[in-house]
Amino acid sequence: TPRIVMAHADVQTVMGLANGRRTRQLADYLAALLGQLAAAGAQIAAIPAFAPQVCADELAESTPLPLISLLDSIVDEVRRRRLSRVAVFGARVTIETGLFGRLRNITDVVSAEPEEIEQVSNIYGSIVKNERASSNELLILRTIAHSLIERENLDSILLAGTDFSCALH
Repeated sequence: TPRIVMAHADVQTVMGLANGRRTRQLADYLAALLGQLAAAGAQIAAIPAFAPQVCADELAESTPLPLISLLDSIVDEVRRRRLSRVAVFGARVTIETGLFGRLRNITDVVSAEPEEIEQVSNIYGSIVKNERASSNELLILRTIAHSLIERENLDSILLAGTDFSCALH
């Protein structure tokens, strides 16, 4: 009988380590959680959040379980759709690294203006904290998105933030 085992990471810990680019510490933290899953009988795992992906390389070296890659799935879909110009919305670390460099040589990742990055990452942080977005925050995100699409001739904006699902349902 299939079973699902879950371990929940502390969001503030993960975001603090990810935004601080403290990838080794984050990988160690996540590997400990994956160890708990392995001890409970898990045979495979996924980290279904974006910010922790900043330590994917380090985590691959220390994980006690095979990992399903969120980023590989996104790269595959960008290829399948033949997206040639994209921008990324999410946590600051996700935006500033262009999805952790995983789209290099796949598509042109266009960076928003610094003030746009600031607004998007701050709004995303608010969504994570409040588990919702205000109508004003949604308006700002839409305005930035439309501006970026028009100004940069984008094919897509990748919503690379798990908690966007709380706000954009």
